[in-house]
Amino acid sequence: MKKFPVYIAHNKFGWSNPSAISTSANEVVFDMNKISDELKAKVFGQIGIVELTRAEMIEISDARTAVRRVGAKMFENIFKKSC
Repeated sequence: MKKFPVYIAHNKFGWSNPSAISTSANEVVFDMNKISDELKAKVFGQIGIVELTRAEMIEISDARTAVRRVGAKMFENIFKKSC
């Protein structure tokens, strides 16, 4: 199964919802309580690139609470230097 690099930002000590930034430069803020336990274990407390399958990305999208476009400079800082 093909995997895609996704930047996950989740502060395991905070109350805010985590976010995921894909290579399409979209940021999805999602509700951690609406994803499966397997995916939750994969993204909990992560700050950095995580390899996700298309099904996992769709699951995160289905649990979204907000979506926004990421600026070019932020996108470059995340993906050009780490992939």
